[in-house]
Amino acid sequence: ATLSFWYNITSEETGSTSYDVLNVTIKDSSGSYLATVAVLSNLNKSTLGSYKKITFDMTPYKGQTVRIHFLTTTDDYLHTVFRIDDVSLMSDG
Repeated sequence: ATLSFWYNITSEETGSTSYDVLNVTIKDSSGSYLATVAVLSNLNKSTLGSYKKITFDMTPYKGQTVRIHFLTTTDDYLHTVFRIDDVSLMSDG
């Protein structure tokens, strides 16, 4: 099974510091951490409308109930926008 989604990040932040972060994780049904899918930040910004795809192998979790978490942490200074689109979980058969 494969988890996939598209993301776009726009930010007013400059420089080489991650001020605003999006963590994508997999947790089991009780909320226990299983895996990190992606860690993205203002450093991954692109132009508005320019989406990039992330794929993640979910085979180790086959048969389990899992939760996909998208959690952002931002500062109070310059704006960063995290856009997520077309989240899918495809079975291998």
